[in-house]
Amino acid sequence: MRGLMGQHKDPHGVYDSEAGKWRLLLAEKAGKFRASMWESDHWDRDYQRLAGPVEMDSIGTRIWPNIIPLPDGYPAPYIALMMDRINYPDMPTPNWTYGAMYLFLAQP
Repeated sequence: MRGLMGQHKDPHGVYDSEAGKWRLLLAEKAGKFRASMWESDHWDRDYQRLAGPVEMDSIGTRIWPNIIPLPDGYPAPYIALMMDRINYPDMPTPNWTYGAMYLFLAQP
């Protein structure tokens, strides 16, 4: 992506129709890979930082949000579906796995 310098991984992009902007969450190399949020008028260029990078390592659950709006009448307006990576004991390196999936009710 033009406008993003450095090493990045695990992007998640969405279009914010109210703001008329593309939002991009990703992990950027800042010591470890840490989450940051960016925005642009274009899906493929000219992103500007909105927030981050955060302090903690951000690969996995914090960087792959899947927020899904629900129809009226459900207990919450959204669900959030996420996953994590579990490092099991005695696994040979590299030892990243795809572990559990989590389903949350979400409020704005």
